[in-house]
Amino acid sequence: SNFNAPKNIIRREGNKSSQQSNKQSGQHSFKIKYKPNLNQLIITIPIKTLGVHSSSSKEETLDLNYSEENIIVKGIKKQKWLQIAVAINGREVDIYIDKQLRKSQLLDNVPILNNNKIIVGEAYKNANCYIGKIEYSPFRLSTTELKALYLRNMKFFSINPMLRDYIY
Repeated sequence: SNFNAPKNIIRREGNKSSQQSNKQSGQHSFKIKYKPNLNQLIITIPIKTLGVHSSSSKEETLDLNYSEENIIVKGIKKQKWLQIAVAINGREVDIYIDKQLRKSQLLDNVPILNNNKIIVGEAYKNANCYIGKIEYSPFRLSTTELKALYLRNMKFFSINPMLRDYIY
């Protein structure tokens, strides 16, 4: 695997129409990736394509109604425990790293969210990291709640020194 290519941390399977036409590529799904050579997180959010107001079966088959938007967070520290929180509220997306708001972005159009499976990593494209816990909430969390989760989780996650030798 190319060391500089984005590494998959997690992704959520895409919507049904995009699953039919893009099963192999995982397009049009929520994703969090890590780009090691630039120390960046890339958060990909599927959105409705701008200007598409109808939904014909031909458009669905060709997958013309969907697009995706990338949000890049720079300056991610290596070899450190991180809390990554992505809050989506309508078209507003807030990304928190270690309880601090690092990036806010207004999406070009409405996000397409679903309750499909969450997939951790991907063969030959893993972030080469240890994922200690994934928590999902369909409700918006306050900054106070995020801070409380950060403090609670930070206390309980430590990496065994023997295991650290196997983490690249």
